[in-house]
Amino acid sequence: MAQAGTEELRKFVFGSLRSRLALDMLLLCIRRKARFVSVADFAVSMKVKPAEVARVMIDWARRGLFRPTSSGQYCFSPAPEMMPVLRLLIRAYGQDAGQKGINLWVSMIHKKLAATEEDLPALAILPEPAKPQVPAPPPVSGGAPSRDPATVRPASGVFPAAAAPARAYEPVSADKLDPDTVKTIRRYVSAIPPLPIVAQQLLKEIGNPNSSAKSLASIAIKDPGIVLTLLRMANSAFYAQDEEIVDVQRAIVVIGLNNIRHLLMVSGLQNIFKQPKGARGYSFDALWAHALGTSVAARLLVRKAPVMGEAEAGTIGLLHDIGKFAMAVAHPKLTEQLIDPFQGPEGLTGIAKEVALFGSTHAIYGMMLLESWKLPNEFARIIEYHHHPAFAAKQGLPAEILRGLSLVHIANQLAKLGGLECGDREIEEVPEYCYQVLGLPPGLQNLLDDRMRQTFEQCKFFVSGGAAPAAAKGAPVAGKPAAGPGAAPAAGPASAPKVKPKG
Repeated sequence: MAQAGTEELRKFVFGSLRSRLALDMLLLCIRRKARFVSVADFAVSMKVKPAEVARVMIDWARRGLFRPTSSGQYCFSPAPEMMPVLRLLIRAYGQDAGQKGINLWVSMIHKKLAATEEDLPALAILPEPAKPQVPAPPPVSGGAPSRDPATVRPASGVFPAAAAPARAYEPVSADKLDPDTVKTIRRYVSAIPPLPIVAQQLLKEIGNPNSSAKSLASIAIKDPGIVLTLLRMANSAFYAQDEEIVDVQRAIVVIGLNNIRHLLMVSGLQNIFKQPKGARGYSFDALWAHALGTSVAARLLVRKAPVMGEAEAGTIGLLHDIGKFAMAVAHPKLTEQLIDPFQGPEGLTGIAKEVALFGSTHAIYGMMLLESWKLPNEFARIIEYHHHPAFAAKQGLPAEILRGLSLVHIANQLAKLGGLECGDREIEEVPEYCYQVLGLPPGLQNLLDDRMRQTFEQCKFFVSGGAAPAAAKGAPVAGKPAAGPGAAPAAGPASAPKVKPKG
């Protein structure tokens, strides 16, 4: 939205400002330059009941105006395309005629005198802008769409400088970073709370080419919880064994190494993604929901494009943004600036802003964390380039890694398109190359079918602790085995499947 006029403002007011209280809250938040606020803070300022404020803030969070933070407060965090409309609202409200006009709009909406935004009268002080003759340039990877600086730059004192237009970003890989930066990142990721010790030992043994069911069982028996999970999984109706399995070694044979790796990552990461002490910026529930959604999308895509096993695809999807966790733990204050659109370097969003603040990206943090956990090299390479598959194709990576990278890149965008975003709302343009190497039809909308949407809704309910809706037939469900021969347990916590009844 390069320019905004009465039409855009009417839609925004009708869609987002249901009452005079909401309008006053919005104006107060903007005048405070979008600092973090709480329900109680607003309630005291507005001299109203907290319950009334909470209803407005929850509605705004759903509409993308507010984002709950790890501290229990809310950050005013509108999507970049809303900024021209918000500036227009301030401009109109700063004039007597405009203030009266917008108050009239809110009154009409509140009294149900306006059924649609078209029922609201035009504001005489806001003539409609001329239609731009030149189409806006397409979005750039890792940042928001480019915009005309003349129409977007905020007036002094109205919005902080970080709301300015996004600049282009050039991909960066770990081998191009300054050695001191690499050393610093490795020091930070080595301090990240690791997976449970037995899970670490099992993952290391799974990566050993000389490992066996016997060697894995000798490690697993050190953790009764893992043993119980493996036995319940092996005895589930999904694996349809003729007799009950009571030996952990046989359970490992039945489940398979890739599925065990996936199971260990799910159970370990579920604990890791609980809000760490001192971490700020990201909502870790949102991070976990996005990880689950990307994992599910990768598993569904790999059925159409079998470039790796389902368990492998699900595991990489689960891990793709683990670097965001590492950043938030290592640099809580910088992560807060990264997430807040009104803080940090001017005119940068997404990965470009990460590079400016951290000297690196969450993808590189994630890659180094996976290396410190001794996970397979192909996992680390896919995580490193998961935002830049076309750039990775020029780095001489093996074909199997490039195919897996394309799969995870598409799954990541599908999760965001399905409403599972975690701090960045930017849906990147998928290179044609990714669809070609996977043999998939181009276009995210062609891949986001009803089954995938429903599994995304399951992820949201699962993370929020609610009762998940029924899944579409054949779709992976968080915490339950996927249907179909050879399918692996889906992304979700390692809660045990129901045991097949005997007799």
